[in-house]
Amino acid sequence: MRQALTVTAAILVLAGARAAADPPAQEIEAGGHHVRLVTARGPVHVWTPAGYRQERAGIAFYVHGYYTGVDRAWTEHRLAEQFRASGRNALFIAPEAPAGGGDQVSWPLLGQLLVEVRRQTGLLRPWGPVVVLAHSGGYRTAEAWLEHRALEQVVLIDALYGDEDAYRAWLAEPRGGPANQLLLVGGDTIRWTEPFVRELGGGAAGTTVRVFDRLPDRAAEVGDDARRAPVLYFRSQIGHMELVEGGRTIPLLLQLTRLPAIR
Repeated sequence: MRQALTVTAAILVLAGARAAADPPAQEIEAGGHHVRLVTARGPVHVWTPAGYRQERAGIAFYVHGYYTGVDRAWTEHRLAEQFRASGRNALFIAPEAPAGGGDQVSWPLLGQLLVEVRRQTGLLRPWGPVVVLAHSGGYRTAEAWLEHRALEQVVLIDALYGDEDAYRAWLAEPRGGPANQLLLVGGDTIRWTEPFVRELGGGAAGTTVRVFDRLPDRAAEVGDDARRAPVLYFRSQIGHMELVEGGRTIPLLLQLTRLPAIR
């Protein structure tokens, strides 16, 4: 009985501590809940869709590329609208990232970002698939997060032009659950992605690669067998910035991940 009272008291103290801190203001955006966090490492945008269910959800990170910041990317890429269009049941997180090659990665440890989001929002962490989408120079942040054991899928949107060895090693790492998977879109970065894909598909590693000559119009055009391949590579018929600003590619790629659909 005494132990039960002690546990209850501890829970009340923790609840009181959380309640004492003023949570950041939420707003309705694209039909979901959006909050902008202010952190020592730059702004972080957090969005959950209508119909979000934490007990069945995954986590999707979006990392912007160079020559922009996360606030500008959030608005100009219409990220909340694109996340909604994906129909995925996920906690969507868009952190600050380098705006140029000379900038340090803002969040070198993925776990620290998750802790900060939990601390400021009070949102419980979903335990579904963890996915990172990175555009262009965002590959540096994604590469830093490869050490996080929960990360199982990385989507590089015209973003593979460095640290290829790190991604190659990550693909080969054993996991307790589904194998690590890399989804690649190659446009301006094709002179790096093509050799990388050729090596994985036909080299000593023998990794299964599915290659598509264009981005499909619908996720359903990519068969189940292809979706299970360790690497999916799409040659892009869409321009570098249109890939993230056009409103079609981000939802499509999210639908090709293991993130569950809203139901």
